[in-house]
Amino acid sequence: MHHQNSFRRTVTKALEEAKKLLGTARSPCLPSDVAHTFDDKYLLCEIGTRAAILSIKAAMDQATGGIFSANLETMLQWAREGKTVTMCTDAEEVCAFIQTTTRDVKSNTTSVT
Repeated sequence: MHHQNSFRRTVTKALEEAKKLLGTARSPCLPSDVAHTFDDKYLLCEIGTRAAILSIKAAMDQATGGIFSANLETMLQWAREGKTVTMCTDAEEVCAFIQTTTRDVKSNTTSVT
């Protein structure tokens, strides 16, 4: 129950921020607070799923420099043929010393080492 309340507070806060951005043109709200038909739930799930897929695709393109989308049709064809499609990632983090900076900061006391 705690997680449900926490989620609702987070979504409510996000809706308040969205309303600020959208102004009076739109009024986003929770689906449970609006009259809707059963089919509307499926449409909402479809919209959310499409948004998630596009977000993941954009992230993969960002991480691969566009190679993901360039090879997407090939990977889809492999999947249609019943082949297992896996992705292997490799990352490297590099840290390099750039410079030393010395500065004097005004203070009532001075320390010398």
